[in-house]
Amino acid sequence: MKITTVVFDKDGTLSDNATFKPLLQHILDKLPQHKEVLSEILGWDLVTEDFVCDAYFLTATVDLINAALDKAGVLVEYTPVFEKAMEEIYEVKTLGDVPKLFTDLRSRGYKIAMLTSDDRRPTELFNTQFKLVDLLESVVCGDDGHGQKPSAEPLLYIAKQLGVEPSSMVMVGDSKGDVNSGQAAGCRTISVLTGAGDPATIQHADAVLPSVHDMLEVLDKWEAE
Repeated sequence: MKITTVVFDKDGTLSDNATFKPLLQHILDKLPQHKEVLSEILGWDLVTEDFVCDAYFLTATVDLINAALDKAGVLVEYTPVFEKAMEEIYEVKTLGDVPKLFTDLRSRGYKIAMLTSDDRRPTELFNTQFKLVDLLESVVCGDDGHGQKPSAEPLLYIAKQLGVEPSSMVMVGDSKGDVNSGQAAGCRTISVLTGAGDPATIQHADAVLPSVHDMLEVLDKWEAE
């Protein structure tokens, strides 16, 4: 079947997860009394000072993270530190020229959508900052109420919204949740090695690539089948 739509994850796929490192390091430094429990929940290795594979901080929705922190009794102290750090420290960067990639895909006739575990507000800021708003035909966020990865539900919602068959869609992401969501919905899947995913857990994708900028050749191959 012809491919109609390419659906992208955001963090670790289009945006650089490395920018989260100084943010979380700052939070841990500000809350030394909770450093160990925060590291365990959020997926931070205190020895290597880096994120573990599939780190919760990078892959879970804000609501799920907050629920875990609340259960551990650290949410009240974490929240103001996190919010201040997001305003003063965090600087988002894209992984390469994302607007050009989207423009190239649109010129080939593909619809482009975004499916992220992030909340609506930071996602809209990201899309506005990097001039992606007019290139996207659907954006589904973790707090929109349309289900969450690895469920098929958010991708099925996008398919219905755009009037396409799920089997004509490609899900592109950096984690096993992206792959599993795509496969559950009946989409083709592409994993990229630029984010939080453990390479060993994303090999079941239809294609595994260094980055999103290597995907055009794969799409051409699939279209020719």
